[in-house]
Amino acid sequence: MSTPGPGLKKRVIFLLVFNVLCLGILAARTFWIQVIQGDELRVAAQEVRTRHIPVEPKRGVIYDAKGRELAISISSDTVVVNPSEIENRELTATQLASILDMPRDRVLRILERRTSFEFVKRKITDEQTVDAVRKLNLPGVYLTQETRRVYPKGMLAANILGLAGTDSQGLDGIEMVYDKYLRGDPGSIVIEYDARNREIPQAIHRYEAPRDGLNLQLTIDETIQYITERELDKAMVRIQPKAMWIIIMNPKNGEILALAQRPSYDPNLATDYLVHGNEAGKEHADPHLWRNLAISDAYPPGSVFKPITGAMAIEDGKVTPQTGFYDTGSLKVPGSIVSNWDGGGLGSTTFAEGFQQSANTIFARVGLSVGMERFYEYLRKFGLTGPTGVDLPGEGVGIMPPEELAKPLDLALMAFGQTLTVTPIQMITAMSVIANGGYKVKPHVAKAFIDNQGRVVKSFDGGPSDRVISEQTAATIRELMGLVVEGGTGRRASILGYAIGGKTGTSQKVVGGRVSRDKHIGSFI
Repeated sequence: MSTPGPGLKKRVIFLLVFNVLCLGILAARTFWIQVIQGDELRVAAQEVRTRHIPVEPKRGVIYDAKGRELAISISSDTVVVNPSEIENRELTATQLASILDMPRDRVLRILERRTSFEFVKRKITDEQTVDAVRKLNLPGVYLTQETRRVYPKGMLAANILGLAGTDSQGLDGIEMVYDKYLRGDPGSIVIEYDARNREIPQAIHRYEAPRDGLNLQLTIDETIQYITERELDKAMVRIQPKAMWIIIMNPKNGEILALAQRPSYDPNLATDYLVHGNEAGKEHADPHLWRNLAISDAYPPGSVFKPITGAMAIEDGKVTPQTGFYDTGSLKVPGSIVSNWDGGGLGSTTFAEGFQQSANTIFARVGLSVGMERFYEYLRKFGLTGPTGVDLPGEGVGIMPPEELAKPLDLALMAFGQTLTVTPIQMITAMSVIANGGYKVKPHVAKAFIDNQGRVVKSFDGGPSDRVISEQTAATIRELMGLVVEGGTGRRASILGYAIGGKTGTSQKVVGGRVSRDKHIGSFI
């Protein structure tokens, strides 16, 4: 036999080395895929094979202070599709569009998406529509349960409650402030499919239950809120103002018992427009109506500010109720002349009578006696220079001349509620200091979070905290406010059998950069 030549040996060695290298590369690649990337690819493959159908949690109920429901969530049906399972998209789009009252082109665009899950129409309220979809039994078309937010009292407390959107997310009001507690955590249904999109028997079928949101109890009393809104509606017809608001607050702990405004809106109609495009609710979906005027809008308080100035002066020993004044009806201050609201003077009088008759000139003199530095220090103590921290969205703050730039005229005008502005919530919080004996409180509408077993998870407390004025000063101002109702400018607030203290206020509106002569803001506290 002839022996192989050198060329054959080289070819054999080359093939051997080549095969060893290929096997080495394949082994390395296999090691890389199975060991290094194994976990990552295993997860990716499982994602391709499985479908996650979201299960929405039930949003927590919102109750009033006595446990009456103000916002609830109810079950509703949603139409969803798996586009890859639909055989005849054109026909399916036509049938669904007819039943769901949707444009056919819009439905077809949804069905042509390359996904395994798409919403078609959410939170359907009409049971006949749901039954019609169910009877069609179309391949790839399913009904799933979601929850829909409902406000059983309609417009009642709308500007406190706010509303929730399509995905049960808080859009405004308390619904937005405490959204992470009310919303809960979503669950899902996990199902495994084969390469032909068929459900695999005995494969992954897992249900991850959602965790429902916590229930929220408010400080709002439904009965007081109803009476408040009823009186606002009457006043809107009688007076026909541009807007009105009322806040009722417990001065001892900052609990807001009622807060309402006009104009307002119905969150049910607003949600119906946002979710389904129902034109009947378009007007109610205007964000300008959602804005809480008593929280966000600053205004010149006028004479309702005078008890604050009086408290400063009495606390610092500048005046007593019996301190004498001679009021001519006007007071010359560097830069201008201050006059009383009616143009007249009280003559020889006392601080108590000047308070009762709301004399601007007397309060201008009292404010000047307190002095610039102390006046601004008290503004800060009463909480009038910053937000109150109320748990409602969009809180604004008032505006006042910077202390370092303020002139004596500014001080004189601020003393009776002009030149500076405050928000209504700032004003009632400051006045609570006088009502509760001298302590500052924090206004709030949330009382407690409660789980589904009725256990209190978290409670809220607004005070009292820092002392601002003495109990004696607070009592003196309350007595003077009682005189305003008994025989002063607030006589219409008198109720037989009740001891009531109050203060009226009228301030001029600024229109186009100028003080209007015929437009004003009236208030009472």
